[in-house]
Amino acid sequence: MPVTKKSLDNLDKGKKFSSNNQPKGRGRKPSALRFVKESGLSVTDVKKIINSLIWDYDASELAALLKDKKNPVPMGMAIVLGALTDDLEKRRAVNFDKFMDRAHGKPVQQIDVSERSSDIPDDPKERRRLMERIEAELGLAQEKVSHAESD
Repeated sequence: MPVTKKSLDNLDKGKKFSSNNQPKGRGRKPSALRFVKESGLSVTDVKKIINSLIWDYDASELAALLKDKKNPVPMGMAIVLGALTDDLEKRRAVNFDKFMDRAHGKPVQQIDVSERSSDIPDDPKERRRLMERIEAELGLAQEKVSHAESD
């Protein structure tokens, strides 16, 4: 948290944190994703809410929904709205990406496994022939014979 003039003024007045003197909004703000997971919303509910918020409203309408004291939005929507407006203010898409993944699933990542990654043959006979050829090139075949004779 950045140090501001107001926070320094509080220190000058002798206000210290204690069990009796705590800030009003203490603690970490609830995570939108954690709320969605713990609320028991179905995947269909989440998809509908997120799609509606992302595609049916512009930024000023989302901010107005959050500020409307006469008709407050449900807690879950308030958390999602807050996360999305926070993304807009900070010009990032962290929460937007998370919500899109939640609503539509992460994009499929394809891995091409059709190309052989090894020159070692699958057939045991071919592998044995390859091993014999390698041993012959390295001179290991003669060493095996000479070791076997000396034993």
